[in-house]
Amino acid sequence: MHEMGIALQIIQIASESIPADLKDIKIARVNLKVGKLSAVVPDSLRFCFEVASKETALEGADLVIQEIPVLARCKECDTEWTI
Repeated sequence: MHEMGIALQIIQIASESIPADLKDIKIARVNLKVGKLSAVVPDSLRFCFEVASKETALEGADLVIQEIPVLARCKECDTEWTI
C-alpha cells in the first residue's frame, strides 16, 4: 500500500512548512489534489494519514482530497470529454 508513503510525505512537507518560531501549533486541514490516474485510493490515504499523523502537528487534521478527473481531447475537432 503506497498510500502510507504518500501520507508520510504529506506530513513531512506540512511539518517542515511550519515556521520555527511557532510552538505548539496544530494544523486543522490539509488540501490535496489527486489525479484519477494516480492509483491513489482516497479512503486508504485518509486512513494512513490519520494513523501516521499521531503525535504530530497534524494529528486530528482533516485531509481534504479533491480528485482530478482525466480529460481527453480530440486533436482534430478539439472536443473534450471526461474518461
